[in-house]
Amino acid sequence: MLSYEPHPPSIPHSSPHETRTFPLAWAAVFRETTSLYTNFTGPFKTTRWQPLVPRTEYDSNIAEIQELIARGHTYQVNYSFPMTARFDGDALAYFDDLTKAQGAKYSAYLDLGRYKALSAFTGTLLRPKRRSRLDQANERNNQARSLA
Repeated sequence: MLSYEPHPPSIPHSSPHETRTFPLAWAAVFRETTSLYTNFTGPFKTTRWQPLVPRTEYDSNIAEIQELIARGHTYQVNYSFPMTARFDGDALAYFDDLTKAQGAKYSAYLDLGRYKALSAFTGTLLRPKRRSRLDQANERNNQARSLA
């Protein structure tokens, strides 16, 4: 898990947000995945998620990002901003609902004491390298030519 507050110089009108007491980084490495998954059904309730960035600042940042892309200074920006909501109840049941709603193949629930980190991820960032059929065909053709 990594918590960060980016403030790229390419977006001068943006301002970093106070991260308060949340840890900047926690790291863990596991030899293998584990599945402790069961259906968690405890009660919980949340309020609507609210952005902590004023709409005018958001609109200004998006306009600037679009301008940077149009000028060719960048081709992609991963723009994020903090949001907040109130939560009360069973965090594992909330996690269960989130992973089902996202169709998450990979998920993690971290109980960090005061904080709970819930992650529902539908894809992978790192994949084993697999050779495509085209690569395999090219290898066969190259081997056949080298034998001739």
